Amino acid sequence: MKSLAISGSNIFAATNHGVCLSTDFGTSWTQTVLYYLDAHPLAISGSNIFVGGETGVYLSTNNGTSWTQTALYNRYILSLATSG
Repeated sequence: MKSLAISGSNIFAATNHGVCLSTDFGTSWTQTVLYYLDAHPLAISGSNIFVGGETGVYLSTNNGTSWTQTALYNRYILSLATSG
């Protein structure tokens, strides 16, 4: 596990094999569809969940159900921050 982020009752974990989600305070975890990413930083701003990895920055607006690559294509992202 490389990074954790909390949004309400959801806990997101960045791992070598993508992003995992727990909806029960860490008792159980499920893999999101972003399983292929070597995920590093996670950042949350409102309902926006950002994750960085070896191919850029990805965004989910639906608690990790789907992800869209948003910025810094083909860049290895090691840190993210949100403001506001």
